[in-house]
Amino acid sequence: MTSRSLGRTAGLLYLAIIASGIFAELAVRGRLIDVGNAESTARNILAHQSFYGMGIVADLLMVACDLALSAILYTLFASYSRVGALAMTLLRLTPVGMLAVKSLFAAAVVPILSGRIPLDAFSLAQREDIALLMLRLHDQLYSLAMVFFGLNLLALGLLIIRSGLVPRMIGLFLIIGGLCDLVVRVPPLIDRTLAASIPAVVGFGPLAAELALAGWLLVVGWRRFESNTDITPPVSRG
Repeated sequence: MTSRSLGRTAGLLYLAIIASGIFAELAVRGRLIDVGNAESTARNILAHQSFYGMGIVADLLMVACDLALSAILYTLFASYSRVGALAMTLLRLTPVGMLAVKSLFAAAVVPILSGRIPLDAFSLAQREDIALLMLRLHDQLYSLAMVFFGLNLLALGLLIIRSGLVPRMIGLFLIIGGLCDLVVRVPPLIDRTLAASIPAVVGFGPLAAELALAGWLLVVGWRRFESNTDITPPVSRG
């Protein structure tokens, strides 16, 4: 497979990841979950179990696409710097693993509420509270994963700027997106009241940056000026 084809495949994977994440978080959990009301959340999920399950499947699809994307980006950037590509890849695989684990919390909710997990010692209200706790742990792990994701964007942006394999302006966008992610995710870990002081628009920084990269990859694929048609064995420069 040529590097240009790999680049376009990476662009498609980016779009699949973004679409899956938006569907799972906003279309599914955003409609069904009321974090302040365990009873309402339980009622919504039990009434729409298939729809809720589609959100979990979308999460797993996102994880699978992210694994493939990590491998492709490493292959493309390793020709410039094995060390830089490895650091960028590890910073992406770390949150991907955390996202896979968080799906376990989401998947436990329906069995808890439906009684498939025997919790006879707990009342219905207590089982609803346990299910909501699973969802809160799910969200907390997601927030922690996004901290590493922000670091990944910083590493990827720096790698792009240094290598010139992608327009440096996109690398700058990724750095800004990574900083936005850290601004949104880190302060609430210290004091949750700080979250209210962060403008909502800051949270769109990572999405905008990755959409820019995905768009360039889909249109160009990879460097226009490359002379080779196939991926050659990478030569490390650091």
